[in-house]
Amino acid sequence: MSDVERDQKATFMQPPLQLEESFYDRVEIEALKDYQRQEYESEKPELLEVEVNLASLEAGPDKWEVRLDVRLEPDEGMPLPPYRVELRAFGHFRVPDGSEDADTARMVAVNGASILFSSMREYLMLVTSRGPWGPVTLPTISFAGLEVEERNIEPAAVQEGEGD
Repeated sequence: MSDVERDQKATFMQPPLQLEESFYDRVEIEALKDYQRQEYESEKPELLEVEVNLASLEAGPDKWEVRLDVRLEPDEGMPLPPYRVELRAFGHFRVPDGSEDADTARMVAVNGASILFSSMREYLMLVTSRGPWGPVTLPTISFAGLEVEERNIEPAAVQEGEGD
């Protein structure tokens, strides 16, 4: 290992957001028998719906929950996608003690949603790679423009350790 590599490794720091656990509570993937590849590929309709929900957990001010819902649904009058997809993932995140400020909720929502979406992309690609129409890869998206409204930051009923 060169001195440069050693110096770079020494500068890594803990990120301000730690994923403590993530899980899916909804996974529905249905291959659509009437899918026509050429028709769909020529139009590539935007059928993806993404919803982000954020809650602070009752376990403490440094504990947050991000819920990400992703749907790929047929739309009347549009070419059918290869699969109908509905995924819902939860992530429980921790921020360092004392780092709660006006931007914490937005930082958790943006970064938490990005982490969960990346996981969903890989998961969906893995599962659909064994399907009749081959793998589906969700597009990359940015949550940087995500607006966090105060009403979305109510303590969630989920307690730390629940769901284990």
